Amino acid sequence: VGDCYLMSSLAVVAFRDPNVIKSMFVDNGNGTWGVRFIAKSGKATWTTVDNELATFASVSWANGSKLEYANGSVGWVELAEKAYAQYNNEGNLPRTAANSYAAIAGGWGDPITQITGKAVSYYAAGSKAIVDAWNAGQEIMLATSSTVAGNLDGNHMYEVIGYDTSNGNVHLHNPWNTAVNNPAVIVTEGIHDRFVAAVGE
Repeated sequence: VGDCYLMSSLAVVAFRDPNVIKSMFVDNGNGTWGVRFIAKSGKATWTTVDNELATFASVSWANGSKLEYANGSVGWVELAEKAYAQYNNEGNLPRTAANSYAAIAGGWGDPITQITGKAVSYYAAGSKAIVDAWNAGQEIMLATSSTVAGNLDGNHMYEVIGYDTSNGNVHLHNPWNTAVNNPAVIVTEGIHDRFVAAVGE
């Protein structure tokens, strides 16, 4: 499913402010989990999911996982992804409500708001505002255009995990991680003119 924007949002919030992620989940003790998102009104809204996840019958990812989505061992990321699909099905997102992962395909930085309650801003890559946001501890993601070079994927969202002040390079992490054959690519190339950044304020 094309929800790299959601996976990157979860990853960058976990990287910059893990307590927000911890506060998202409540174990109901009966095989279900409450998962909290922040509504547009700013109010915490909870949805309930179980830990039964879609799997492939006869194939697996490069990392050996048979999970159809999120491609790792069952954990908080997979529960958050399932909960986000359920949250959408409940009519809470500005997209067509449907009970499917496909309905959450494609997006930008909105999940940062829905996870943290922070507003999201968009900046041209290379902007000083991005450096200032990094230095302030804010969550930052970079989106590629359809035309990319090197080891980047087009029309994809990466989380920013570092910034090198000596050369201006941005360090990125691929949310696909070990699900693909070039796992967890860290990019430190001069890439500033190819991206737009979603910055949690």
